[in-house]
Amino acid sequence: MKTMKKLLYISTAILGFSFLSCKKELNLVPYNALPPSEVFSSDADFQNAVSGMYLEMRNSGAYYVGGDNSSFIATNDILTDNLIGFSNSRGTGAQFADWNYNALTTTTFYIDGYAIIRSANEIIANIGNLPESDSVNKNDYLGQALAVRAIVHFDLARLFGNAYNFASASDLGVPYVTHVPAYTENPTRDLLKNNYDSVMVDLNNAVSLIGDDAPGRVGKAAVYGYLSRLYLDMSDWTNTIASATASLNIESDPGSLTDFPNIWIDQSENGVLFKLKILQTDQLTPGTSFGQGAKAEQIPTAYLFNLYQSNDVRLTAYFAPVTYNGLNINLVIKYLGQGAAGDIQNLVDIKLLRVAEVYLNRAEAYANSGQDALALADLDALRSNRYTNFSSGNETGAALKTAIALERRLELALEGDRFVDLKRKGLGIIRPDVNGGLNSGLVRPWPAQSLTMSPGDHRFALPIDQNSINAAKGVLLQNPGY
Repeated sequence: MKTMKKLLYISTAILGFSFLSCKKELNLVPYNALPPSEVFSSDADFQNAVSGMYLEMRNSGAYYVGGDNSSFIATNDILTDNLIGFSNSRGTGAQFADWNYNALTTTTFYIDGYAIIRSANEIIANIGNLPESDSVNKNDYLGQALAVRAIVHFDLARLFGNAYNFASASDLGVPYVTHVPAYTENPTRDLLKNNYDSVMVDLNNAVSLIGDDAPGRVGKAAVYGYLSRLYLDMSDWTNTIASATASLNIESDPGSLTDFPNIWIDQSENGVLFKLKILQTDQLTPGTSFGQGAKAEQIPTAYLFNLYQSNDVRLTAYFAPVTYNGLNINLVIKYLGQGAAGDIQNLVDIKLLRVAEVYLNRAEAYANSGQDALALADLDALRSNRYTNFSSGNETGAALKTAIALERRLELALEGDRFVDLKRKGLGIIRPDVNGGLNSGLVRPWPAQSLTMSPGDHRFALPIDQNSINAAKGVLLQNPGY
């Protein structure tokens, strides 16, 4: 009976942190549940809690794995010039594609992010209950929870706040929640730059505690990699280089030419620093945001697809030509499935951080620090593993920076990078025509008013969920323009 009560409490704890008016029901401990001091008391309890935290990250309809309007991975490309809706699709992501989103479009997105954060905070709040005799595991559990809390807050801040480099000292980010809140609490938005400072603190604390890398969880190389992503967003080139180097000192293989396609059908983990492992028993199909078998939801624009050269291994690892209802399209196959007989269609692990990005982060930081030779070496370490018969362009100066930006777009396409990357650089979004450069019969055209998003446009900061604002009774402020 006691074990069942523990499981009941933990299940309730990972339901998530909700700002909705129904949060009282979600966050109350069941009347017959044990108090946290008894639920979180053994190594096994914390193993279950950590598993629950990662379960929340990959939950059906959740933040990273979700479908039409809640996947961080898909939405970041749908918002830009990388993807456009297929004419025979269900209209997946249309509000984001048309830049017609409002304060109710982001409800699931926003709430699910804080559900993950609550799961991490449950571990952090109760870690003191674990005996010192379990100190090795204790540090690792705490490190993983701190890292996950930082990762999700960082993603939320990048979507719902302004770009760090163009934000004023008074610009708001998101609530940075560092405890398990009572249902009566109404969190307020912290300053954006405080968000970044808090992420930095959590990640640096995590890296000193966390254990070795393991599939499906955060390890040291991943935490250093996330720090390189954070510092790059801040244009802190020195710390980008230092953290990227620390990550690459642990794992430096970006995946070879022959091995790279296997990463996307889960036959290899080379080059993957952190991924969410999706099992058949989970019954999750994250690839449906991009398509279902030969039926595409989103297809690559001509602007993206035509950037890939014929000798680029990514061309066939990311896309495949198919015919659907007589229409010839390039299908996104990066999330199509694991490829083994009997596997569920679209069931595939979600790769959240790869070695390739860390090389690109460091290359950009080197280039912006006037260290062209080192930047080129990092760029070529990646390019030599993506192009057959590769020969370096030996770029320098502005040409080198352009080459790094191109490889970033090619490498990280459809992985949740494009929108936040354009935003951090202050480049805006340009879609030259309503059909994404494709035949008009293949696509759901963008509205004519959705072709240019200028730098500083209020839509670069997504609207805070209106349900959360209503529940907070005036203390959670909306972004301008919504």
